[in-house]
Amino acid sequence: MILVTGGLGFIGSHTARALADLGVPCLATAHRERDVPSFLRDTRVEVTPLDITDRAAVLALHDRYPITAIVHLGGALSDPCNELRTSSAALANVLEAAASWGARACIASAIGVYGGVDGAWREDVAIPLGGTPHPIVAMKKTAELYVELVAQRGTDAIVMRIGAIYGPRYARRRSLPTRIAECAARKHPLDLEGVWWGTSPGDAADWCYVVDCGRAIALLAAAPRLAHRVYNVGSGVLTSNADFADIVRRHYPDAPLGDYATGSTAVADGARPLDIARIATDTGYVPAYTAEAGLVDYIAWLAEHPS
Repeated sequence: MILVTGGLGFIGSHTARALADLGVPCLATAHRERDVPSFLRDTRVEVTPLDITDRAAVLALHDRYPITAIVHLGGALSDPCNELRTSSAALANVLEAAASWGARACIASAIGVYGGVDGAWREDVAIPLGGTPHPIVAMKKTAELYVELVAQRGTDAIVMRIGAIYGPRYARRRSLPTRIAECAARKHPLDLEGVWWGTSPGDAADWCYVVDCGRAIALLAAAPRLAHRVYNVGSGVLTSNADFADIVRRHYPDAPLGDYATGSTAVADGARPLDIARIATDTGYVPAYTAEAGLVDYIAWLAEHPS
């Protein structure tokens, strides 16, 4: 059985579904989020309430469940001091549990750790400690150091550097793909206020559809053995904001995008995709969704879930 912390969250719920599709029993933890999505019902996914900062509660799980791997996705946005306090406690509990149970720990990091890296974004490049304007990125870099330490002491622990993810159940509405998809699904004029990661048509990232992301993580957790300690999880290609707008205009010509990204657009300097050759070699992962297929599927889902 594989434990997924934050298993009812955005990426966690899709990881749990991917594990179910692989035929692997999954235990998904729930803390603040208690709504079980419809695609997890009638699957081999069990849900248990858990505060992952509670060491005793985490370690006690092994008394009831035969856990062989932990996917650690749980966390929350907060101010830097609270981020340090809660994320550090949760990470320590997960790594201690993995070590004591003889289980694999799959710890979520983020594409943001590559900020300042020149050249290809491969797992073997040196990651700079500086240049981390957001507390989450700072904590991910710190987490990677601790994963390395426990792995050197014999624990099966890996880091997953996860790309920019979009798709069903993304609740914060802070990504441009979500705003563009809502524009097409609900015929709302395109709203760019509060969007993260840039709103210019040429801004681009390794945007990965969440279904693919969940499957990649499930494959890493369930693999009999892995050759490396760090894996990129993404699409392996760059998609710009203009690309998403073009997809909507092709499939939903009545979407009220206005004149957003109607001219020729160059991709912004410094944008790079994640190199996903390592995860492809070690798990067979290949993204199933192009940006076009993912956005169209996401729009359909939004149309069916108006709330």
